[in-house]
Amino acid sequence: MMNREEDELILEIKQLVERVFSLQNKLSSDLQIQRQTGGNTNRLYKVTLSDHTNILVRINGLETERLIDRKKELHHMIELGKRGVGSRVYAVFQNGFIYEYVEGKCLQNAQDATLYCKEIAHKLAEWHKLKIQDHYTNSQISPSLFTCLRKWVELVKNMEWKDEKVMRKFEKEIDFQRICNDVEEIANSASFGMKKGHDSSQQQLADPTNLDQVIDPFTIGFCHNDLVILNIIAREDAIDTKVQFIDCEYCGYNYRGFDIGNHFNEYCGFQMDESLFPSQQIQETFVYEYLKSFVDTAHTHAITQHHVKQFLKSIPLFCKLSHLFWSLWAIVQSNVSNLEFDFLSYAKGRLEWYKRME
Repeated sequence: MMNREEDELILEIKQLVERVFSLQNKLSSDLQIQRQTGGNTNRLYKVTLSDHTNILVRINGLETERLIDRKKELHHMIELGKRGVGSRVYAVFQNGFIYEYVEGKCLQNAQDATLYCKEIAHKLAEWHKLKIQDHYTNSQISPSLFTCLRKWVELVKNMEWKDEKVMRKFEKEIDFQRICNDVEEIANSASFGMKKGHDSSQQQLADPTNLDQVIDPFTIGFCHNDLVILNIIAREDAIDTKVQFIDCEYCGYNYRGFDIGNHFNEYCGFQMDESLFPSQQIQETFVYEYLKSFVDTAHTHAITQHHVKQFLKSIPLFCKLSHLFWSLWAIVQSNVSNLEFDFLSYAKGRLEWYKRME
C-alpha cells in the first residue's frame, strides 16, 4: 500500500497530465498510473491514457542538479527526439519532464545484452555519429569525462554531510584521496593529456571516412555515458529487431571508448557480478559490429580483426574510468538521495573492482 506522500504525488501527477493533455473529467478518470522500478536517481511513473497511449512522468531526484546539468539534458532530449533516436518531450515542469514512453522489451541482464549484442553495437555507432551542438551555451565540442570527474571530486570535497553515520562510513571505507590522485594521474597520462601532442579538449569528432579515427577509441562521439542494460529497449517487428536507448541524463560528447567500456562493465549489473563481464568473443563481436556500423559505408570492408583487437586494447582503461565515474556519483548520491539504496557500499564495490584491474 502506498504511503501518504506517494498518494499525494500520484494525485499531482494526475492533475499535471490532465492539464498538459487537456483531458476532460471523463477521460482523466481512466488514467492508470504505475511507479516504475529499476532506477537509482529519479522517480519514474508510467501513465496510461484512456486511449491506451503510454507516457512517462519523471520526478528528478533530490539535488541531482549537482550531478547533472538539467538544461543541457533537456536540450539533448529534445534534439534526440527530433532525430528519432530518443523520446519526444511533451512537457517540462519545475523538477521533471513528461515524455514519450518507448514500447518494447526492457533488457534485464547480461544474457539479454549478449542476445542483442549486434543491435546494441549498431545503435551505439549511430549515436556516436550524431552532431548535436549545445546551442544554449554555444560551447566547444570536447570530451566531458574529466570535466565531470573533476566537478564531482570538488562536490565530494565540499559536501556537508547530512548523516553522521554515513559520513563515518565514507571516511572509514572510501579512500577518497586515492580517487583524487588517480583522476589527475590518468587525465595527465600519455593516453589523454599528451596523446598525439595536443590537449584532449582540442580533439575533434571522429570522422567516419577516416579509418585511423574510426579505430581510435580516444576520438570523440556523442555518447550515452550510462548504457546500463536496463536503459536498452528491444523493439521487434515483422522485418527486424531494433533497440533504442533511454534515460539520457548523462549523454554528451565523450571518448567513444568510454561508452563501450562502461557498457561492458554494466553486464555485471548493480550487484557487480564480475563473472558476467562479456567474454573476449562477445567483446570482439560487439566492437567488430560497432566499427562496421560507424565507418563510412565505402570503407566497411576495410574493418578487420586486427582493427578490432587494436581498439579493444584501450577498453580496460575506459572500464577503470567508468568505475571512478560511478563511484564518485554514488558518493554524492549517498549524501543527497532519498531512495532506498546503499550508495556507499556501491561506491566501495566499484572502487574495489577498479583496484583489482591494476
